Amino acid sequence: MIKRLTRISILWSFVLAYPVVAQDLNKNEKWYGTVKLSHVNNTRIISKKVVPGQGVVASTVYDASQASATSLNFTFGYFLLPRHLAAGVGLGLDGYKRPYFNTAPLYLELHYFLKKKRNTPFIYTACGGFIPYGMAFSKGVYFRAGAGYKGFVSKKLALALSVSYAPAGISLTRQPYYRSEYKVDINAVAFTLAFILF
Repeated sequence: MIKRLTRISILWSFVLAYPVVAQDLNKNEKWYGTVKLSHVNNTRIISKKVVPGQGVVASTVYDASQASATSLNFTFGYFLLPRHLAAGVGLGLDGYKRPYFNTAPLYLELHYFLKKKRNTPFIYTACGGFIPYGMAFSKGVYFRAGAGYKGFVSKKLALALSVSYAPAGISLTRQPYYRSEYKVDINAVAFTLAFILF
């Protein structure tokens, strides 16, 4: 199922990006599409049992030395301030290892480019939640905050490398994260390669 959803996500990202490439001749303006590949190093993992009215009644800290996640995301966005501020909506697939579970983040993101140039450093943040595609996917909360550098490799394609703080809250029940009796809190660092289509 995960492989099928991955193929669908890749195809859909290029379908969304095609009109972007066709209609926007001015770089860092108007519409854009992004495909992102990330490796996430989990640095701290805590499972919690929460009782309404009492808070956390039990918690366990897991060894995070071999814990990680692989992520595929695509974003469709618009430059609110040409060459500086861009906002987008993103959808992705995450596969976590040790502990093992899958998530599908749906989020809003903001990028601020520090220079009015084709190649420029940037800072960004993203916030949203994990949506349940089915029983194989967990609910939760999603957040990213980081910095990176964007550089064009052709007239219509740019690559961006970034590092971000990437915490996540995972519900281990079918309830949303904030109402779940059993949940996992993760602190992590994400390393991302993005393909940006203008």
